Amino acid sequence: MKVTNSLQWSEVEAELNKQVRSTPPKFAMDAQKMFNNLRAMITKLSKLEMEARTSSSGSKRRVNEQLELINIEIESFEQWLMMLLLMK
Repeated sequence: MKVTNSLQWSEVEAELNKQVRSTPPKFAMDAQKMFNNLRAMITKLSKLEMEARTSSSGSKRRVNEQLELINIEIESFEQWLMMLLLMK
C-alpha cells in the first residue's frame, strides 16, 4: 500500500488497522506504537501539503520527501506485520 497524499491515508489506515488488530498479543503494543507513529507522519504530511498550497518555496520538495518516508515506513510495517502473522 502506498499513499500519494494525506487524503488517501484513511483507506490505508483502515487496512493497516485490521492487520494491527490481528497481531499476536505479545506484539500488540509495539504494533500500535508503530501505527501511531505512521499517523504522526501523516499529520506532518498534511501540514506540509497545506504549506505547499500557500507558498512556493521548496515546500513541494518537502512534501515529496515526507511522502517517500511514509511509503517506506508503510512497506516496512506491512512486512513486519506479515512476519508476525506467519509466526502465529
